Amino acid sequence: MEDAIDYVRILMEDETLPLEFYLDGKRRLGGDIRRTELPLLSRSMLAERFMLPPEQIAAYQFEIYSWSGKYAAPRAEVSRLP
Repeated sequence: MEDAIDYVRILMEDETLPLEFYLDGKRRLGGDIRRTELPLLSRSMLAERFMLPPEQIAAYQFEIYSWSGKYAAPRAEVSRLP
C-alpha cells in the first residue's frame, strides 16, 4: 500500500510524468519518465526504455502528462526527437 501512496505522491509532485505512445491514432503503450530525464528525451532513450528498435519507435507519437500541467507536452512525433 505504501508503494501506491509513494507513486501517487511523485505523480502529484511532477517528479514522474506519465508518457503515452500512439500509433495510427490509438494508444499502444505507456509508462513514465522522470522529470529530470526530460532534457535527455531522444529516440534512442525511448527505444531503450521501452525495448523497441529505434526505427520502430520512430513510427509512434508520444504525449507527456503532468499533474500540474507545467511539464505536459502535447502529442508529437517521436521521429522529430533528436
